[in-house]
Amino acid sequence: MDELRCALEWRADESRTGPGRLIGRLIEYETRAKDRPEVFAAGALTWPADGVILNLSHDRRQPLVRFVPEVRGN
Repeated sequence: MDELRCALEWRADESRTGPGRLIGRLIEYETRAKDRPEVFAAGALTWPADGVILNLSHDRRQPLVRFVPEVRGN
């Protein structure tokens, strides 16, 4: 899987030590997809240590920022 698509929200960094925070859900583990019979096992999604690149409108020619996803829950 080379790309994931999801809704994101940009929030201010309350500590004012960084540019802000990206908030969104890339994937929900152990939950059946709404459009097909597919379930991702907990821990199935991995990324490089230096994170992933967020592109503008899914266009790889328009990178916006590199970030490291945070796993919450599972």
